[in-house]
Amino acid sequence: MRLASGASRGRVIRQLLTESVLLSLLGGGAALLLSLWANQYFNGVEIPLQYPVVVNARIDGLVFLFTALASTLCGLVFGLMPAWQSSRTALAPTLIDARSTMRFRRSWLRSGLLVAQVAVSLALLIAATLAVRSQTQVSRADPGFDSSGVNLFAMDASQSGYDATTGPTLYRNLLREVSTTTGVESAALAFQLPLVVVGMMTRGVDVEGYTPGAREDMNFGFNVVSEGYFATMRIPVVQGRSFEARDDGSAPKVAIVNEPFARRYWPRQDPTGRTIHIGGDAHRVVGMVRKIKYVNLTEDPRPYVYIALAQSYVPQVTLHVRSAGDAALAQKTVRDAVHRVDRALPLFDVRTLQSQIEVSLGAFGVATLFLGAAGLQALVLASIGIYGVVAFSVAQRTREIGIRVALGATPVQVLRLVMGQGFLLSGLGVAIGVAMALASSRILVGLLYGVGPRDPLTVASAAAGLLGVAILACWVPARRALRVNPIAALRYE
Repeated sequence: MRLASGASRGRVIRQLLTESVLLSLLGGGAALLLSLWANQYFNGVEIPLQYPVVVNARIDGLVFLFTALASTLCGLVFGLMPAWQSSRTALAPTLIDARSTMRFRRSWLRSGLLVAQVAVSLALLIAATLAVRSQTQVSRADPGFDSSGVNLFAMDASQSGYDATTGPTLYRNLLREVSTTTGVESAALAFQLPLVVVGMMTRGVDVEGYTPGAREDMNFGFNVVSEGYFATMRIPVVQGRSFEARDDGSAPKVAIVNEPFARRYWPRQDPTGRTIHIGGDAHRVVGMVRKIKYVNLTEDPRPYVYIALAQSYVPQVTLHVRSAGDAALAQKTVRDAVHRVDRALPLFDVRTLQSQIEVSLGAFGVATLFLGAAGLQALVLASIGIYGVVAFSVAQRTREIGIRVALGATPVQVLRLVMGQGFLLSGLGVAIGVAMALASSRILVGLLYGVGPRDPLTVASAAAGLLGVAILACWVPARRALRVNPIAALRYE
């Protein structure tokens, strides 16, 4: 009607582009409101890491400017083609009946965009599902030690004037006083904590009788621990013995290795009695313990060495105390016991060993949170896209559907006609999305545990879920097609 009234094609295109940009800007505004809510939510999520993590997701003027520009650009780019097509409408048929121009036309561009949207959405959904399953597996992983009832108390003896001469006496008195405290099962001191995530200390180790390769790395993780450490952590001693009171500064230096270390250098042999050199000092291996997780819960078994604290003094240690009952009460009891030995000795970073495990789970939690949000968003966008295309197709084929019904088409045949196009495009997008997910599976290897990047159950469940959403998105406009009045369609024809 505007063209028939004398409006130029440029004017019509400008009007339609204005409407498209307005809709796009409204969408951008809604996205900003959603981002404000999401920003508050993610800033409130506590990331259990050893160091404070600040997420700078502040929405400022630059974000508003970017949103406005992106929304305007989307409105122009994706509104130009429909505006151009609308400006070429045949005038006479439109003035007689606007619905007569609603002929069904296949658009390869529209179909291609829908297929691409479904494919990308499925790839994100598969990644999110893999992340969720990995976090479930990691939370069930065995760290190799028992964290229940163990409290940690960090201390630095050098801050209270202790040195290599007086420090060992302080440590003996602390362990004796704390171990005899009511409610305490056992206590020990250690230089490093398990599951450190970052910053694991290593030392060069020479194995007597073994010649390393040209590029073989002989630096291994190590820990300096007191007697009672393995009993407190409930790490089984497989062969030999643990550190004892006799392993003091006047005795020959001793060491304990874990199973991977013994299997690497003395396969199918007893490691006790062997000699290793650490920092130029000879250490006799007196025992072998079962492997634990040293850096994170997903690591492969790694060789590890323990040396006696009484023979290698370090001022920064953590007191490990296993006790029964409430953690807060146990921590207060241990504080009182430590202050009975030296009231000026400060304790800091007091927490449970279970919280150390949660630190290791922090990276998986963050990855699962963001990938899960991306997967949910992809699922919503895919359903909207499928619904839009099928609804537009129904609007274009209203007259055709009415005529088919008038000629005797059954409701099942109408549903097959309407839903067939949406389901076919969705199926093609799912096939491409599965291929994309399998091709990019290597990217997710570092984030997965207990489940492969090409896990068939995950891929099949994600694809089935997306197809289910596609069927639901097709069903809504299909029901509208069933209500088409054939008499009205024949009258317009």
